[in-house]
Amino acid sequence: MVKSFFQHLKSIGASWLFQRSRWIPIATALPTLYALDLIARKISIQFSSSIATANHDLLSKTISLTIFALILPNWLRIRWNKKDPWSELGLRNVPRLSSLTYFLTGLCIAAAFLLKICIAGLGGSWANWISDIEISKLVNALVLGISMGMAAEIVFRGWLWGELNLLIGPQRALPAQAIIFSLFFTDPNIQGIWKLGSIVGLFLFAMVLAIRRRQNQYSLWGSIGLHGGLAGGWHALQSGLLDWSPTTPLWLIGPQNKPIAGLAGISALCVLIFFQLITLSRSSRKFH
Repeated sequence: MVKSFFQHLKSIGASWLFQRSRWIPIATALPTLYALDLIARKISIQFSSSIATANHDLLSKTISLTIFALILPNWLRIRWNKKDPWSELGLRNVPRLSSLTYFLTGLCIAAAFLLKICIAGLGGSWANWISDIEISKLVNALVLGISMGMAAEIVFRGWLWGELNLLIGPQRALPAQAIIFSLFFTDPNIQGIWKLGSIVGLFLFAMVLAIRRRQNQYSLWGSIGLHGGLAGGWHALQSGLLDWSPTTPLWLIGPQNKPIAGLAGISALCVLIFFQLITLSRSSRKFH
């Protein structure tokens, strides 16, 4: 009876994915993802005594994206007709050594981004190193950041980008996935002009991650290293490495301590996109 129930459930899922209107599955999946995030956020707040306040959003995003990512293999097998969904998502489509190289390169780019923010903060006397550091908090922030980066890249640069490619074509899919990503990750507590800054910064970040995947033979590991390294590294800094002054300008640290939404972060992302496109153009000329 249990087996029959699951077979019936699978049949319903297949019918839903194969319906005439190909927009309906993705149009219902995205609100479901947003609802999962809201539920996860409420759950994480219940454990505020054991979880740093700065990590609530990171934890809720990790939980919701991980749950959503778990259903994607079946989605790709049914809707995309792919026998190896993890390869199609970019997790094992290149040799392991290449995957590791891409991942470490992504981490290095994230470290360079954070180093720029830290140097500006220390040089302007807006930040101070803290000598009393809890290693457990730093490790938790890094692990959580890498986990969130992996789940987010599977969902957005893996599934969503591929889904949009099928629906609207590759030229429109690239900015479309970045727009959806920016709306999902924008902090609702950010108000005024800085909300626009957050959306723009996250849009540029999503473009950086997508271009990174193209540079890496469509492997997802470079994007995971960059996204996870930036998220985990920043929360590690917030958890005990740096103490930021209340007078720190928002153009540097961003609203709600979101450096991507600040002018310094946006300018750095623009420069990174510029050099990524040059590198991508040169590499494509080599093969023509």
